[in-house]
Amino acid sequence: MRTTAFTELLAYAPLISHVPPTLADYMKSVKDDQFHRYQTRKLLNQNAIPDIRMFIVECNAGMVSCASYSQDATMLGVAVQHRIFVLVDVEKFIDEQQSNMTFIRQQLNIENRSKAVLDGHTGIVRNLEFAPFNNVLVSSADDLTIRVWSMELFTCLRVYNGHSSAVSRVCFPSHYKFIASCSYDKTVHIWVEGQNVMHILENDQLEVYDIDVHPNNNYVASAASNGTVIIWNVIYGNKMRIFKGHQAGAVRVKFSACGRYLVSSGKDRTTLIWDIQDTSIVGILRLHSTDITSIIITEDNAQLVLISNTEFISFWRISKMISDYRNDKAPMYSQEYNFAEKKKYWQDWQTKYLVHLISLDKHNVLGATVTHGNEFYVACVPKV
Repeated sequence: MRTTAFTELLAYAPLISHVPPTLADYMKSVKDDQFHRYQTRKLLNQNAIPDIRMFIVECNAGMVSCASYSQDATMLGVAVQHRIFVLVDVEKFIDEQQSNMTFIRQQLNIENRSKAVLDGHTGIVRNLEFAPFNNVLVSSADDLTIRVWSMELFTCLRVYNGHSSAVSRVCFPSHYKFIASCSYDKTVHIWVEGQNVMHILENDQLEVYDIDVHPNNNYVASAASNGTVIIWNVIYGNKMRIFKGHQAGAVRVKFSACGRYLVSSGKDRTTLIWDIQDTSIVGILRLHSTDITSIIITEDNAQLVLISNTEFISFWRISKMISDYRNDKAPMYSQEYNFAEKKKYWQDWQTKYLVHLISLDKHNVLGATVTHGNEFYVACVPKV
């Protein structure tokens, strides 16, 4: 039985001419700054550990509910109950004596360091996401609203209403033409300025835990409570792919930077790497014993980073895994094997592709990102 038996190919991808254009200002930013950092990035392997900047967040105003970095890690948003603290030029908060260290742990009191405090939500803020240009921050809260904030004026630009239950995730495409959100109300919303909701994608009466936008901005992937992962067409609002592999709810999903691969993690403690084009499994990872709270893939498609909130952070050589999947004839890569047969080889994937482990025995991770220079930024709070 081929692995395609547990996936559904529903339609072909749109023509390349249908890919929305990327804003010129963003491309200039990438060329002038991020592209330089990408060219001079640190290449990670067993002998070269990642450069880690761990900020331990402190706040006397209340319990921190979530945090998020901008893509270049220059800005950090931290939610404390219904308020949002915004910090800029985060790198400057690192003590001078630590500045040349590979692994930096820095205490950060957000009340003393914040550039602005955003007020508007009436419920606990659960999600924060910076736009690619760092000029906008989007938030969602228990008041069922989604708010768009200006990072130049530090004021609310727009409030979106429509979800009937808690919003579990919000995210931007690279061109910032829309906002995608998912909810426990079993829907994915695509919000467009001037139209309010462009599409409401109904997920077959299943709660949606996570979403991610494809690099070409035409698709959104959703992770559902029954373990299925669906790729949706943003333009037409229809399903393009359905991936079936998790034995329990799928809690996280992430596209690779190249757009061909998709990574999903579930409550079954399994992380699956999918080949979207061939609708087959590239790898199965089962190292973490608690839910994955964040999936990160570096811009060079070399490293996969998995974070389990209270356990540890694992770094994997996904580029090597993909290369072996394409070229190796070993049974673990065979498309002729079904899911149950492939699962038997999970220890082989761990032995071959696990690069580093970082223990989180004293901290809970709130948010993390990897810059174009392969610098890994983590925001966390001490365990209670």
